[in-house]
Amino acid sequence: MSEKRKDNRGRVLHNGEIQRKDGMYQFKYIDANGKEKFVYS
Repeated sequence: MSEKRKDNRGRVLHNGEIQRKDGMYQFKYIDANGKEKFVYS
């Protein structure tokens, strides 16, 4: 079984979610037209 990915604070990241080197989070998803979209927080 694979390990769950975690951020630098130990929180589990969801599918499509990554933590960037600058500490911000990025979420990737596919819109209704089939194009990749990104949301940053």
